[in-house]
Amino acid sequence: MSNTSQPLVTLGMPAYNGAATLARAYASIAAQTWTDWEFVICDDVSSDDTVAQCEALAARDPRVRFVRNESNLGAFGTVARLLSIARGRYFCWVCTDDYWHPEFLAKLVRALESRPDSVAAMGATEMFADHAGEHRARVMRIPPQHVPQNRSRLANAVALLTNFDAPSEETTGKNALHHFIHGLVERTLFAETLRCFDGAPLSDREFVSVWALAGTLVYVDEVLFYKDTPKLFSTGGKGGEPQELVDKRVRVAKDKKARERLVARGVRTAAAYYRSTWISEPLRTAAAAFAVSLGLARSATRIAARARAWARSRSVSVSSSR
Repeated sequence: MSNTSQPLVTLGMPAYNGAATLARAYASIAAQTWTDWEFVICDDVSSDDTVAQCEALAARDPRVRFVRNESNLGAFGTVARLLSIARGRYFCWVCTDDYWHPEFLAKLVRALESRPDSVAAMGATEMFADHAGEHRARVMRIPPQHVPQNRSRLANAVALLTNFDAPSEETTGKNALHHFIHGLVERTLFAETLRCFDGAPLSDREFVSVWALAGTLVYVDEVLFYKDTPKLFSTGGKGGEPQELVDKRVRVAKDKKARERLVARGVRTAAAYYRSTWISEPLRTAAAAFAVSLGLARSATRIAARARAWARSRSVSVSSSR
């Protein structure tokens, strides 16, 4: 594939101090059996050897493009830039420390193209971590009764926002719908969703709930994605987020009305994206908007508490009142 061709898939990588694992990530991308892709990397002001490695990849593989941010934009800001230069119909957010089964793209492309109403596809995820010579792994698999393509959009959106889904033995208390954020998604929908949240959604669940309302989420019940998860050892996160984004998320988490406004914009984005279906189902549109608001009301306290804990883990002091 030449640099001037139009790929079906864009793999977009926001890179921040990822030199230690970048080669592994690229190797798993290069090994994909589906070859109609481009790989776009955007460095977010790394201080390690990430830039040199990315430049070397771009020099030897014409499918790789490399750009750099002039200032630190954080993960979502960098993803927004990647989306602005992506050329594929489908977009996949890839991270420097994750990797993919060789059939990841092939199976997800087939899943998307088998359902005309689909907007995103994802397989099961193996969360893993290596620390002090020990390897831990946990599979996040959606239980059969909660497979999203067999449920309504409304049920999927409410499950994402309120954690109503029952766990399977392998998910240890969580459903895995939020992992669709690292699946294969209609690029235009991804970009519109990011804009509707002003570039700083509070959680993957809120983000993916818009996709759930916009169309069908298609789940492939095979482990196709391997997610580096340091918290399996409680060693903390990877950092790299600008302080102003951290502060913005905390402010919104404490303000219920601000959260409702953001999610209402998400509902409108979903409706606009899939307008032909939604116009023929006005009651479903109204029910979805009501359910989202109800879900937020029920979970506002929990979400605010989670946001405060998240902020404290990054050394941000958050008071209990505004």
